[in-house]
Amino acid sequence: MDTSAQEYSFRYEDMAPNAIEKQYENSMSQNVQIKIENGKPVVYYGNDFQEQKNKGAYYTDDKFVNYMIAQTVELEFMKRYEKIKVNIELGDTLNTIHAIKNLLDMKVVDLTAGGGSFLRGAFLLLADKQALLSNLNLPLEIKNKYPYFFSNDEAVYQWEKYILENMIYGVDIDYKAIIISSLTLTLSSLEHRPKDVKLPSLIGRNLIHQNSLMNSVPYYKREEIFMKYKEEIKDLRNAKNHDFSKFCVLRDELQKKMLKYVDDTLAGETSFLHVESIEINLPEIFFNDDGSLKEKGGFDVVIGNPPWEVWKPNSKEFYSQYDETYSLLKNAKEKKARQKELEDKYPNIINKWDELEDRYRKGSTYFRDLDNFKYQSWVVEDRKTGSDINLYKISVERFLQLTADDMYLSILIPDNIMTDLGATGLRHLIFDECKLIEFLSFENRKGIFKSVDNRYKFAVTTISKKQEEIESFKSFFYKQDLESLQNEMIKIDYPMELVYAEPEKYSLFEPKNQVDFDLYRKIKLRYPSLLETKLFDVSNDFHRTNDTQYFQEFKQEDIPLYEGKLMEQFKILALPEESVSKQAAYMKIGNDLNEWRIGIRAVGSATNRRTLISTIFPPYTVAAHSLHMQRNASNQTIKEKLYLVGILNSYVMDFVLRKLITLNISQTFLKQLPIPRIDDFPNSQKIVEISLALVKLNGENYEDLEIDNNSNDYNLMDFDELTAELNAYVAIGFELNREDIINLMSTFESANHKVKVQEEAQRIIDIYDQLIEEIN
Repeated sequence: MDTSAQEYSFRYEDMAPNAIEKQYENSMSQNVQIKIENGKPVVYYGNDFQEQKNKGAYYTDDKFVNYMIAQTVELEFMKRYEKIKVNIELGDTLNTIHAIKNLLDMKVVDLTAGGGSFLRGAFLLLADKQALLSNLNLPLEIKNKYPYFFSNDEAVYQWEKYILENMIYGVDIDYKAIIISSLTLTLSSLEHRPKDVKLPSLIGRNLIHQNSLMNSVPYYKREEIFMKYKEEIKDLRNAKNHDFSKFCVLRDELQKKMLKYVDDTLAGETSFLHVESIEINLPEIFFNDDGSLKEKGGFDVVIGNPPWEVWKPNSKEFYSQYDETYSLLKNAKEKKARQKELEDKYPNIINKWDELEDRYRKGSTYFRDLDNFKYQSWVVEDRKTGSDINLYKISVERFLQLTADDMYLSILIPDNIMTDLGATGLRHLIFDECKLIEFLSFENRKGIFKSVDNRYKFAVTTISKKQEEIESFKSFFYKQDLESLQNEMIKIDYPMELVYAEPEKYSLFEPKNQVDFDLYRKIKLRYPSLLETKLFDVSNDFHRTNDTQYFQEFKQEDIPLYEGKLMEQFKILALPEESVSKQAAYMKIGNDLNEWRIGIRAVGSATNRRTLISTIFPPYTVAAHSLHMQRNASNQTIKEKLYLVGILNSYVMDFVLRKLITLNISQTFLKQLPIPRIDDFPNSQKIVEISLALVKLNGENYEDLEIDNNSNDYNLMDFDELTAELNAYVAIGFELNREDIINLMSTFESANHKVKVQEEAQRIIDIYDQLIEEIN
């Protein structure tokens, strides 16, 4: 290439296909833009990370591409290829031809194609299979009908041509992506193409410019709607095979007719959002020859890296277009003031923002319409889950809709699909209606995706759209190197019984290693969850924002108002500085005011020294919402409450909780804890007596707290001795061995607490050894 004379001299076929892909992804972060300088518009070419973010255009490393294609495209191809071999060996000509047709009918798609890296990878893998096809011992009459099975250059060319025109599909909202995908694929196929043969025209045939996440025909009304157009679709299907010009005319006419089915939700935005019917664009995938909807229509492999963006307007990104310094403003008040200045200076900004908000509002209505999507929300504990719409969540459901029954989906998506409450519906779709094959999670610490925050986690998620009972699926978590994909030794067999242990949430625990995982599994499955046993319930007494009118400076005659920061495990650290009136207290919590009640701190990071922090509060005390307080406390005896506080404050229970949360301890997480009934737990009386001794260390407010049949064995022990004894008994109750305890305690070691945790671990192990010796 000669650039010195500003002339470029190179052959098209010498360009590397992946160079075009990378250039496309890079170009998404630059664009022609307009900014205001001294009151005048200035046009320039510069960074536009927002376009890249909106379209989710991030270069996907070939290691991801090749692995995901091997797990799906190669797997499905080889299954079909083996069927041909079996029928040849049986001498069954009829079924051999049927198996060949089945192989040739294989359809692979990337529904957010971008630069075409997945399409190129699929093409190259399938192209390499021609050697296998040529080795088949087929009769000459079959080879003459299907020239791809000969062993010569012409057969290689015919096979690659067939793949491009009949097996590989791509869809993207960005027309530039469709052009790049076409270039990428044609470049990849030049080696064996005769020089005098024209390059294939793929755009409009296999490569479709459309929004794959928004369809003009609602998914759950497809059969009813398409039945009305059966004859027109029949002609459309036939025209695509024989007369492409006629197909384009019929397609455009039908697409206009289909738009009326989204008029109620997307009126005025269908053109901007590129909303069409994918079924009409690709009738060979979804319709029979007679125009009827295929019963099991769809793609055999759906693969790709969909967008991960939240679907809502971003004021920071919007106003930064007009003022480069806007993003540097520190607080909401400053931003609001700057918005007003910009709106006064450029009144049209208000209309632009209103248009943007309206577009997102209409899109949200579309995504929440149950005729389009049914798994974006779910009911957990009698409440409907809610969260911001995220396009990766939409993609999972939409892509599965477009996957043929029994076939494969493999996509790269945020890891939190398996943990977020807002993704519960999708987990039910995956685990109840499909079969999860692999969930391989990575951290971005080493910049796998350069333009994505290094704290982000994402996972290769491979699913078979097949209802089938399985015992486990392959998984790993927190990996940072792509070489991990090929390392079978580090993959964990994640048991489905652990998924089903949370029948409403189906959330996954994310272990860092096999030891961590085995220990969690051992504890989690030992006893039923609190959700099942309903041993106790908690709620908020007073909310600091909603109930602020009741709060007042502490008065002796009032009811003290506790907060989470005023307590530790078993301990009351200080008296409250605020109180509420008795009238307000009775109004909010009723007769619970008269009871000893369990309280659990509501805020606790998984990285703190301890996360699960509980104690028992005396009668005539209330708490703000930083504490979860027991409800219907009179339903339990003092003995049961002390037992539960002991279990809650154990390292065993804390270990489980720390694997579930990041910052806030919601009731949803508490209900996942395996808390045994008092009568089912060995040495529960010991737990009760130790807990009583521990809370009595708080002094006079606990002097009257007593239980029947107290041995008083623990009255002279100090706090450290008591907690060590407690944790040893709980470990024994969960059938942990000495090594389990060592491994469990090591997870609590951090730079700030390592020595203290190690000292405590040694005390627990010493007592554990004594107790085990006594038992034996």
